[in-house]
Amino acid sequence: MVPEDDQNLTDDPSKLGHNVVSLFDQTQTRYSPKAAIVCGEHTLTYGALASDSDRLACLLLSRGISRGHVVALALDRTPDLIMFILGVLKAGATYVPVDPALPPERVNQMLDDEALRLVIVSPVSTKGGAGTGRYDYGNKAVCCTTSELQDQMRYQADKRPAVDIQPDDIAYILYTSGSTGKPKGVEIHHAAICNYALSVHQRPGCTDQDRVLFKSTISFDMAAFEIYVPLLCGATVVQAQAHDIRDPRALMHLIDRHSVTFSVATPTILQMMLDSGWCGTPGFSKLVTGGEALSPRLAERLTACVEEVWNLYGPTETTASVAAWKVQVGEDILIGTPNPNTRLYVLDADLQPVPVGSTGELYISGAGVARGYRNNPERTKAAFLPDPFWEGHTMYKSGDLACFLDSRRLAVIGRADTQIKIRGQRIDPGDVEASITAHADIANAVVVNRDERLVAYCIRKPGVGSAEVPLAKLLRPWLEDRLPGYMVPSFFVEVDRFPSTLNGKVDLRALPDPISTITPAKIPASTLTQQLLAIWTDVLGHGQIGMQDSFFHIGGNSASIIQIQTKLEKLLGRPVPVPKLYEHFTIANLAAYLSDQTQTNEVTEETKNPAGNDTTGEDIAVISMACRLPGDIHTPEELWKALISGTDAVTRVPEERWDADAIYDPDPEARGKSYSTGGGFVRDAMDFDAQFFGISPREARAIDPAQTMILETCWEGFERAGYGTKSLRGSQTGVFIGTGNSSVDDGQLSAAGTEKFEGHLGLGTAPSSLSGRVAYALGLEGPTMTLDAGCAASLVATHVACSALRQGECDMAVAGGVTFLPSPGLHIEFSRIRVASPDGRSRPFSADAAGMGLGEGASAVVLKRLSDAQRDNDHIHAIIRGSAVNHGGRGASMTAPSGPGQKRVVRAALAAARLKPYDIDYVEAHGTGTRLGDPVEASALAEVFSSSRDDITGPLRIGSSKSNIAHTQAAAGLAGLIKVALAMQHTMLPQTLHSSQPSPLIDWVGGKLQLLQRPMAWLPRTNDPTAPRRAGINSFGLSGTNAHAIIEEPPRAHSNANGADDDDNDDNARLPLPLPFLLSAYTSEALRQQAQKLCNHLSSATAQTKLSDVSYSLATTRTHFPRRIILAAQDKTELMGRLASIIDNGVPATADNNKTARVAMLFSGQGTERARMGKGLAERHLVFRNTVSHIAELFESVLEKPLLDVMWAEPESEAASLLRRTDYAQPAIFTLQVALWRLWQSWGVQPAVVLGHSVGEIAAAHVAGIMNLADACRLVAARGKLMHALPESGSMVALEAGVDEVTSAIEQLSARDRVSIASINTPTQVVASGEMDVIDKLAAYFEAQNRSSKILKTSRAFHSHHLDESMLALLRAVAETIVFQEQTLPIVSTVTGKLAEPGQLSSADYWVRQARNPVLFAEGMQTLADQGANCFVELGPASTLCGMGASCLDGDLSQTSKVAGREGAKNLVWLHSLNPKSDDALVIHNSLSDLHIRKVEIDWAAFFKDIGGRRIQLPTYAFQRHRYWLDGLRPIYSDKSSGQPSGQSPSGCPQPTGQIQVGWHTIDASSQYSNSTWGLLCPASDAPWMSPVKEALLHAGKQPVTVNQLAEAKAMSGVLCFWESDSEDDMISKASEQLQTVSRMKFSPWVVWVTRGAVGAGNMGEASLWGVMRSARVKYPQLCLRIVDLEGDVNIATATKLCSILMMSTEPECVVLGERVLVPRMQFQMQAQVQEVQKHSKLCVNGQETTNGATAAADPNGTDSFENKIRMAGPEERAMMLQGLVRGITAKALGVATAEEVDMHQGFMDVGVGSLGAIQMRKELSAQTGVKLPANLTRVYPDPISLSDALQKQVEGQ
Repeated sequence: MVPEDDQNLTDDPSKLGHNVVSLFDQTQTRYSPKAAIVCGEHTLTYGALASDSDRLACLLLSRGISRGHVVALALDRTPDLIMFILGVLKAGATYVPVDPALPPERVNQMLDDEALRLVIVSPVSTKGGAGTGRYDYGNKAVCCTTSELQDQMRYQADKRPAVDIQPDDIAYILYTSGSTGKPKGVEIHHAAICNYALSVHQRPGCTDQDRVLFKSTISFDMAAFEIYVPLLCGATVVQAQAHDIRDPRALMHLIDRHSVTFSVATPTILQMMLDSGWCGTPGFSKLVTGGEALSPRLAERLTACVEEVWNLYGPTETTASVAAWKVQVGEDILIGTPNPNTRLYVLDADLQPVPVGSTGELYISGAGVARGYRNNPERTKAAFLPDPFWEGHTMYKSGDLACFLDSRRLAVIGRADTQIKIRGQRIDPGDVEASITAHADIANAVVVNRDERLVAYCIRKPGVGSAEVPLAKLLRPWLEDRLPGYMVPSFFVEVDRFPSTLNGKVDLRALPDPISTITPAKIPASTLTQQLLAIWTDVLGHGQIGMQDSFFHIGGNSASIIQIQTKLEKLLGRPVPVPKLYEHFTIANLAAYLSDQTQTNEVTEETKNPAGNDTTGEDIAVISMACRLPGDIHTPEELWKALISGTDAVTRVPEERWDADAIYDPDPEARGKSYSTGGGFVRDAMDFDAQFFGISPREARAIDPAQTMILETCWEGFERAGYGTKSLRGSQTGVFIGTGNSSVDDGQLSAAGTEKFEGHLGLGTAPSSLSGRVAYALGLEGPTMTLDAGCAASLVATHVACSALRQGECDMAVAGGVTFLPSPGLHIEFSRIRVASPDGRSRPFSADAAGMGLGEGASAVVLKRLSDAQRDNDHIHAIIRGSAVNHGGRGASMTAPSGPGQKRVVRAALAAARLKPYDIDYVEAHGTGTRLGDPVEASALAEVFSSSRDDITGPLRIGSSKSNIAHTQAAAGLAGLIKVALAMQHTMLPQTLHSSQPSPLIDWVGGKLQLLQRPMAWLPRTNDPTAPRRAGINSFGLSGTNAHAIIEEPPRAHSNANGADDDDNDDNARLPLPLPFLLSAYTSEALRQQAQKLCNHLSSATAQTKLSDVSYSLATTRTHFPRRIILAAQDKTELMGRLASIIDNGVPATADNNKTARVAMLFSGQGTERARMGKGLAERHLVFRNTVSHIAELFESVLEKPLLDVMWAEPESEAASLLRRTDYAQPAIFTLQVALWRLWQSWGVQPAVVLGHSVGEIAAAHVAGIMNLADACRLVAARGKLMHALPESGSMVALEAGVDEVTSAIEQLSARDRVSIASINTPTQVVASGEMDVIDKLAAYFEAQNRSSKILKTSRAFHSHHLDESMLALLRAVAETIVFQEQTLPIVSTVTGKLAEPGQLSSADYWVRQARNPVLFAEGMQTLADQGANCFVELGPASTLCGMGASCLDGDLSQTSKVAGREGAKNLVWLHSLNPKSDDALVIHNSLSDLHIRKVEIDWAAFFKDIGGRRIQLPTYAFQRHRYWLDGLRPIYSDKSSGQPSGQSPSGCPQPTGQIQVGWHTIDASSQYSNSTWGLLCPASDAPWMSPVKEALLHAGKQPVTVNQLAEAKAMSGVLCFWESDSEDDMISKASEQLQTVSRMKFSPWVVWVTRGAVGAGNMGEASLWGVMRSARVKYPQLCLRIVDLEGDVNIATATKLCSILMMSTEPECVVLGERVLVPRMQFQMQAQVQEVQKHSKLCVNGQETTNGATAAADPNGTDSFENKIRMAGPEERAMMLQGLVRGITAKALGVATAEEVDMHQGFMDVGVGSLGAIQMRKELSAQTGVKLPANLTRVYPDPISLSDALQKQVEGQ
C-alpha cells in the first residue's frame, strides 16, 4: 500500500502539543464537583482529586523531585492510586509502575535507573499490601509509604505546582518482556498519551456521561485507556479493587452495581466473564477489546451483550493502541483505520511498501510512538527508525506480519519473530530461555507456545548433581524468583537433544507433546475425586493429573479456572468462589475443601457477596410497601387516608367468625368467655384468588387465610416495586415473614372434617409455610424463614432481612407479618389476663386506656441495599438506618413489659444507625392502650431521648396507629413503619385517636414527650433545615421480645412516587404517536377490573403522570398474564375512552389466546419498493437507523449514487426514480429488510422459520445465518446489477389463474420457449415472464375469460430465459466467493417450496437456480403452515406477501388481505412491518402489540429505549377473590341451632358434608324473536315432532327451510338438527361428521342440536350426543354450538318455547319441559340426599354414565365399559370422548364444580394440580382407559389437551 494513501491522511493538529497535566486541569475546572473516581464505598470528585494531587506534587518538589527524575510506584489498588500517579506527573517526574508481586530480580532490573529518586509503596497490612513484597526498595532509592506522604501532604498549601511540563517529557515507563533475559522499559511521553486519549474520545467515543471500568494493573498498557481516557473528558472512573480482579463475577457485580457504561478488556477476560454467565448489563453500551486477537466467535457473543464492540490494535511501544475497528457480526475482524496523527505501513525488508494483498511487516508512525527503550540505545536503534515517508517522524518496527486486503482493510496475520502473546501478555521466549539457561545445571533451553500454554524444553548439563530432581521441581522455583508469574512455563520437558530442520534450526514441530511426559499419581476412587478428575481432564484437555499436581503446573490458567468454577457449580448445585479455587489448587486439597461442610457454608457466604465489600453498615432502602388491614384498607394510600382523616376501623366481631354474644361475659374470671366484643377485622380475610397463584380450589380450602393474605400482600409489594415474575423467578430474593399466635382452631378443623383435606392441611396450616409459600409461588431462591416473635414479629423479620441484605445473603428481600383471627381464642385468653379492650379499641397513652384492641391483617415491605436501589432507579419510600432486637430478660413476669430492655433496644438501634437521640423527630410507639405497658414504654423513651431535647428541637413526638386499626399483632410493627414512611412522604404526622386526655401516669413534661392528639405538620428542623426527617418504630412481643427500627426519609430525587417531572408536565399532552398501554390478567373479569383500576388511578387528582411513564411501567414492570389487551392512545382523553369501553363492554375475545404464536417471517421481493420507505422508522428507532446506514455504506462502492439518497428521496424526484432500477431496487429492499429484522430482533422477536420471495430470500438466508452481511450485500449487488443489464425487451404479467391453466395457455400460444412461469404466488395467481408480445397475448387470453391480469412495471423478464447462461455465469462467479456458514434458523426454499435441508442453500449453484427458476411461494406458504406457523410477519415496505399468503392458507384473499393484524378463517395472523398508507413506526408498533397479545415474548425495555419513560407506581393486580377456607366454615362458637355461614362459597366450592351433583334450574327465557332464516336438518328420513317446530318458527317470524346437508345452511342464521334415536343407529358417527363439516365452513351458522327425552328418560343414545357436544365446544370454541332437549310431548307450546331460546348464547345446554326452560347447574346435596339419588338415577357427564361425575358406572370389564367404547369409536368421536374424560377427572382433582370450568390449554401446574391430584388423575385415567401412564403425569403432559392427545395415540396404538 502506498504510504500516502487516504488511509494515512490522519493529520489533526488539535490533538498535538498537549501534556496530561494541562488537559486534566482543564477537565477538573469544568467538572470539579463531579465524581472522578469511585472505588468501593469511596468517591473522589474531580476537585478533590486535583487538590490532593496538587498537594502531593508540591510535597515531592519540596523533597527534590523534579523534571526528568523517576519515581517508582509499587501500590495496592486503593482509592488514592490515581491520585499518586497524577501527583508524580504534576511534579514533572516520570513514574514506573511496579507490580509488588514481581520477583526481586525482576524488580532490581526495572529499578536499575540512575534517575530513580523515590519509591512509593503501600503500607504493610495484614491483607498483604505492596509493602509486604519480597523486594527491599530502599536499596535503590528513598522509599516512602503512601500513608507517610499523605500525613505530610496535610501541611502543603492548596496550590498548583509551578512546573513547566513539555509534551515530549516522559510520563511513564512500562517494562515488557525482552529477548535477553532483561525487561525493556518503554518510554511514553505526555504528547503520546494526550493524542491517544483525545483520539479515543472521538472514536470509539467517550463522553462525560460515561462510567469507565478501571481493572488493569498500572503496569499493563491497557491502564492508559482506563485512566487517561475518562479523566481527560470528565467521565467517571469505576476502579476495581484487588479482590475483584481475578473473579469475573466480582467484575460483573461491580459493573452492575456502579452502572458502568464503557470498558476495555482483553478477549481472555471477556471470555471468562461470558463463561461466568455475563450477558450484558443495562446501560453498558460500549466494549473495547485489545491486547490479543479477537476471535469471530467471541466477537459474535459480545455483540449480543452490548450495543458496540470495538477492536483496538497497538503494541506498548505505540501507547496502547493506534487503530480502532468497529466489530460487526459476520464481518472480518481487522485492525481498522489509524488514530489521528498516526500512519500504518506494510513494508518489505527494504522498507518499501508491498502491494495490496501481499504480506510485509507492519510499521507504525506518528504521535503515539514511544521515545524508545530506557537506557538501551541498541534496542532503540533497531526498533525505532526514521520515517522515510513522513519527515520528522519516527516509525516503530512492530514485528507483526500484516497484509492490506484492499485499500481500506488491514489485517495482522502473524509474527516476524518468536514473540508470543498469551492471554494479553507479551512474552519474548528469549527472555524466558535466558533465565532458564542462567541455572547452573541447564545447558540449553527452547520455549514455545502450545495451546496457549508456555512449554520449556531443556537439556541438562551432563554429570550435574540434580540429575535425579524432576526438571519442573528444579526450575519452577528458580524462575519464580526471576520472572513474572505469566512468564513461568506451565510444562518443563527434559530432552537429550533438540530435533533440527535441514538448515540446522530447532524443529519446533518435532518437539514432544508435554502431556505425554507427565506420569501422574493414581487418583483414589472416591466419587468426588473422580468427578474432579473428570472436570479437570475436560478443561485441561488431558488426563495426566495427579492428586497433588497444581492446576497451574499442568496447563491451568486464570481463564480455564473459570471453566472449572462453572462445571463445579453445576455438579454441586451451589456456588464455588474463584478465590477458593486459587487457594485449593490440587485435586486433593480441593476435594477436602468441598467435602468440609463448614467450608461449604463459607463458600456460600463469600459467593453471596462476590465483590467482597464490607456491607455490614450499609443502609437499607424500602422500595415498596403493601398492606391489608382493618377498615377495608388494601393499599398504603388507603392507610394514609384512614390515618390522616382519623378513621376508626374497629368493628363488632363479624358473625362469620364467631358469635360474640354467645361467649360474652363481663366477668374476666368466667371460663371460656370474653368481655371483649370488638376488634380490627379484615372483612375479606378468608377470600383468596387461588387461580392466580396456580392453587386448586381443593388445596385452597385447606390453606390458612394467614398464608393467603401474606401471599397476596407480598405479591402486591413486589408489583408496586415494579418487579414481576420474570425478574423474580430464580432471583436471590429472601422472604422473612413474622407470625404470632396460630390462626388454626382445632375445634374448627374437627368440625370441618379434615379427612377431606388430607395431604394439603399440613402445609396449609404450618407456620413455616407462611414464608415458604411466598418463595415457592414467586420462584424466589434467597433465604426464607418464618419468625415467631409474637407482636414484634414483623419488625423482627425486617431486622433479619436487613442483616441478610447487608451480609450479601440476598439481593432483595420481602419482610412481612400477618395475623388472622378465625376464633375467639385470643379474646378469651386476653380477657382472662385483663389486657383486652372491652369494645375492641386501643387507646394508646390515654387516661382512659382500657386494654388492647385485638386485630388482624398483613403488612409487607420490599427491601434492597440502598446503593443497589439507587443504581436500579427504584422508588425509595424510606431508608432503614439501623435496627436492633433483644429480650427484656427475667422481669416481674414473662408477659410484663421491661423498661430496661426497651431502653437497651432503642440505644442499640441508634448505634447501628450511627445516630444520636437528638437526630430523631418522632417515635411510632408500640402503644397498645394497656394501663401498664404504655407508661413503661413512655418512661423508657423519656430516659433515652429527654436529655437530647431542647427548646429548639422541642419534645419527642409519639403516636400509635393501633388507635386506628387496633393491634394487628404480627403485622403491627410494619404497619407502624409504613405509617411513618407515609408521614415522611406527606410531611405530616397523623393524630392518635381516643386520647383526649393523655395518661396521668406518664411524666410528659419532665420526659419531654408529646402525644400527637391532632395532625401536625412535620417541618424541617429550624437549626438544620437540610437534615432528613428521621423516626423510630417500637414493636414489642408479649413474651418479652423487643424490636426497634430507625428510618430516614430518602433524598427527594429517589422518592418521587408518581414520576412527575420538575418541568411542565401536561398529563394530557398529545403524543407524536399512540403508545401501547398493556393490560393483562388471568381471567377476563380480572382484566376488566384491571382496566377499571387504571382508569380510577388516572382519574385521581394526585395522578399527574406522563403517559409515556404509564406506558413504560405497564410494559416493563408488570407480569404479562395469559389474557391480554393493548390499548393504543395518544393522550389521556383517548386512553380514558378506551378504558371506559373495556369497563362497559367487557374484554374483547382477542384477549384470550390459548397458544403462543409460532412466528414465520416473510421477506418480500422486488416490486414492493417505494420512495422514503423506512425513513419514518429511522427517525424514531436507533437500531433501525444504524443498521440501514451501515448496510448502505457496504453498497457505496457498487452504486453510482449513495443508496440512502435514493431510498429516502422525495417521491417523483430524479433520485427517487432510480429506485425503479433493479440495481438500486434490490439493494434497497435488502437493506430495508435486514434493518427491519435487526429491529424486530432488538425487541426480542425471534421467528421459528423464515421465507423470502425472490431477492428477499437472500435477506432470509442472511437472517438464517447462511451468509454474513458483507457476503449477502455482494450477492444482492451483483444480482441487481446483472439483472439491470438484461435487455429491455421483456415483460411480466400477474394472472388470475392456476399454474396448470397458465401452462396450458402457454402451450396453446406455442410460446414455451418465449415465456416462463416466474412465480406461483397463490393457487389462483401466477406471474409469467418473457417476451413483451407473448406476455400481451397471454394477458388477453385470460381477460377474454373474464380473468384479471396486470402487466408489471418492468421492462425486463425476471425468472425467465432472459437470464441467459452468460449472465448466470457471472452471478455464479460472485456466489462462489461467498463463505457460507452453518444455518441457525429453519428456512423454506422458494426454489423447492420445501423446508431447506442443512447445506442446501450453501452453494453457488443454488443461488444461480434461485435467480432463474420460478418462485414457488404458494408451496412455500403451505410448508410454513405444515411447520406449525400461525403468525406471519412481513418484512418489507408493504403488505404484499401477507395478502398472497392469506390467499394461500385462508383461501380468501379479498377478506384476509385487507385485515393485517387480524385473524383469518384458520386463526392465522398476518402482520406488517410497514405500510405505505400509515406512519412507519405506527404500523410496526401495532404489529408488535399483536405479537404480545399472542404471547410472543417482547423485550419491552428495549422497545422503550427510543421512546423514553420512567418506572412509576401503578395499580396492582385485580385479584378475583373467592371464599375457600374450610368452605366458608360455620362458626363453631355459636348457640344458634340453624343458619348458613355468611361467607358464600365460590362457584365450584361444595359444602363439606355432601357431594356435588348436576341439578336442573328454571330460568327466565324471554322471547328473542327476529326475522331470520333457519335450516331444518334431520339425519334420519324424518322426525315426526319436527312439524310443530316448523309452525312455531313461522309464527316467531323465522323462515324454516328444510336442508339435506349442513353446507346448504352456511348463509342462514342457523340450523336446527333433529336427532331421532329410533331411526339412527350410528348417531355418534353422524354427529362427529357434522361437527367436522361445520368447523370447515368459512362463516359458520348457529348449530342447535335438538334431542327428545335425552335427559329425563335416560336415553343413552341421545344422551351420548350431549357428551359429544360438550367436547366439541372445547375443541371448536369459535363455533356457535348448542343442544336442547325436549321433554314429554312436543306440541306447539313446547316448540314456541324452543324458538324463543334458539340464540341464547349464554346457555349452551337447555331442557324445554312444557313452558319451562331448565339449565344445568351444579348443586350441593347432603350425603343422605346423594345416597337416595344414587339409588334411582345416574348422571351423564360428557356423554358417560357416571354416579359421581368422574368414574364410569358401567362394568369396566363388560362391553359397555368406557375402555371398550373408546376403542370401538371412530377417531373424531374417540378424541371427543377422551377430552371429556380428561376434563372431568381434572375437574375432580381441582375440586371445581363443572368440567367446563377446565381450560384444556391451561397448564396443570398453572391451575394448581399438585402431586396428590396428579396421582389420583393417573389412577383414574388408567382405570378408565386401560392405558399405563407415567408417574410424573402432569410433567410429561403439561396440560389437558396434550394429555388427551397422548391418550388417543396410545389407545390407537394398542
